Amino acid sequence: MMPESSDTDLPLDPHSLHVLSLNENPFPPLADVRRALEFAIGNVNRYPDPTCLGLVSELSRHHCVPEDDIVVGADTLQIALQLVRAASFEPGTQIMYPTPSFEAYDIISRMAHVPPIRVPLTRESAHDLPGMAAALGPAVKIVLLSNPHNLTGVPINDVDLRKFINALPADTIVVLDEAFQEFVRDPAAANGIDIYRDYQQVVVLRSFSNAHGLADLRVGYAVAHSPIIDMLHEQIPPFTISALGQAAAVASLRSFSKVEERVESLIRERKRLWSALTEYGFRPPRSEASFIWLPPEDRCFDFALRCHQEGIAVRLYSNGGLRISIGTPAANSSLIRVAQLLHDESSAS
Repeated sequence: MMPESSDTDLPLDPHSLHVLSLNENPFPPLADVRRALEFAIGNVNRYPDPTCLGLVSELSRHHCVPEDDIVVGADTLQIALQLVRAASFEPGTQIMYPTPSFEAYDIISRMAHVPPIRVPLTRESAHDLPGMAAALGPAVKIVLLSNPHNLTGVPINDVDLRKFINALPADTIVVLDEAFQEFVRDPAAANGIDIYRDYQQVVVLRSFSNAHGLADLRVGYAVAHSPIIDMLHEQIPPFTISALGQAAAVASLRSFSKVEERVESLIRERKRLWSALTEYGFRPPRSEASFIWLPPEDRCFDFALRCHQEGIAVRLYSNGGLRISIGTPAANSSLIRVAQLLHDESSAS
C-alpha cells in the first residue's frame, strides 16, 4: 500500500529546466563554504572527527545552548529514526504524527517497527493539536511535529504548542522537526529552541540541507536536554558525518549573515509566488517554509502535468496535493506562467 504522502507516478524528467520538487536551495555554496571544502578535501584519506566537536561547539555558540545538549547526525531523518528506536523498546509502543505529512515519518515507522497514529490536519492545513491530544494513548511515546509543517508550510502557534505539551505525560517525547525554521517570519509561530529551554521532553531537529544549501552533505542535529541526548549518543554510530560535511557546516554557521541574505531573497520569492497563485484562483495556505502547498482541490494533477510539459518538476502526492519548492526568480516566473495559462483556460471554458 502506498504511504498517504508518497508521490504519484509522474516521472521526473532529467532534462527539466527547473527542478522545484525536492525542497533544494537554488543557490550554490557560499564562497566561504567552498573554501572550507577545498581545504578539507586534502584530508579525505583520514577519518573524520567522530564527535563532530568543532561543529558542536559552533552550534553551541550559534544557539546559546550547552554543548552537552547537542548531537549531530546524518540529517534529521537519521536522528529521528534513532530516537524512535531508542524510545520504543517496550512492546506495543506507538508514535504519533499528522497526516498528510513528511513521507519520511512513514519510513521511520516501518524501519523502527513502531505503528503510527496518524491525525488529519485541520481545514487550514495546520496541525490539529487538540485532535492529537484527544487521540493520544498511553502507548504513544513520541509525537512528531514538523514546524513549519513539512508539506503545507503552516507553522505551529507558540501558545497552542505550549498548551499541547503541558497536557502531555512528562515521559512523552515531543520532536519538533524544524528543517525550515530559518524561513519562518510569523511572530506568533513557535521556535523550537525557545520551547526546548522550557520543557525537558522536547527534542528540536534542525538541518543544514535547506537554508544553508548543503543538502548533498546530509548534516543535521538535535537539541535536547541531556537524558535524551545521552540516549541518542548510544544510538548514532560514529563517523556519521564526513570531514567535508563538518567543515562546510561550520563555515556556513560562521557566514550566517550571508545565509540570512539568501533566505530573505527566497522569502521575497515565496511571497511573489503565493500572491500570483492566489491571484490565478489557487488556494495555497500561507507558507512559512521554502515551499508552497496546493491542496488537492486545486486541480493539482493538471497543474503538475502542465508543469511537466513546460520543463518544470514539481511534487505531486498521492493524496492529490502538490508541493512547489521556491526556486530562482526565473524558475518561479515560469511556474507563474503555467498558473496563468491554467487560469485563462479555465476562465475561457
